[in-house]
This record gives sequence, C-alpha cells and structure tokens, in this order.
Amino acid sequence: MKKLKKIHVFFLLIILLLTMYIIIRSAVPFGIGGFKQIIAYNFFSRYRGKYVSPDGSKEIIVVTNDGGAMHSGNFPTWIIAQHWWGKNVVTKGYLRNQDGDVPISWIGPRTFKIIFAESRKPFCQNDNIFEITLE
Repeated sequence: MKKLKKIHVFFLLIILLLTMYIIIRSAVPFGIGGFKQIIAYNFFSRYRGKYVSPDGSKEIIVVTNDGGAMHSGNFPTWIIAQHWWGKNVVTKGYLRNQDGDVPISWIGPRTFKIIFAESRKPFCQNDNIFEITLE
C-alpha cells in the first residue's frame, strides 16, 4: 500500500512540475538569455506585432527591448514562436528602429527572412540577413 502511495505522489509531482514549466514558458520564452534578459523582456519590452505565414500555419511574435538606459544604440529584439508547451526564441538580434515596420518577409510556409543590424552600436553600417525555418 505504501508503494502505491509513493507512486501516486511521484506522478502527481511530475504533473505539477510539467504544469509549472508550461506556465513559466508561456510568460518567459525558452532561450531568452540570462536573468538580466528575463527582466528586460518582462518589464521593458514592446510588442511589435504578430506575423503569420502565407498559408496561416505558423506565426511569430516580435518583441523589442525598449528599456531606455538598459540599451544604447540599436534595439535588442527577440523573434518568438508559440508552441503548446510555451514560447521559444527562434532568433534574436538588433533592429535599427523601435517603431514602424519590422523587416520580415515570408519566403515559404515555414521560412522567413529578417534583417538585423550588424551590432548594437548605432553607427554600424552593415545589416545581416537571416533565413529562419520553423519546426
């Protein structure tokens, strides 16, 4: 009887941990970075929009850090995919502007292209183009 009770407690604990993980990942994306980035994401970020693939099967969320003195120059930006188990950072980089259109274009049903600034410094002239394929 005690063994059966231990098994029930074990599975209850697993279910509780899984539920906590899903709740945390719905608020804080996996791959966001360290504690400093979690604070920046939760308290000093701006939602830049949701971008849906041409066939409507995939969507990504763009969030920019607008922490004032927390950044200088270009704006740290996260591209996030939503899954049933929570949010996941697909890629991150620096955008030149905090307002306006995000330079994202869909290439296919699961692949998009985004243009990020080369670095955080505002005077950098080069842009990096990334092609990302979603799972």
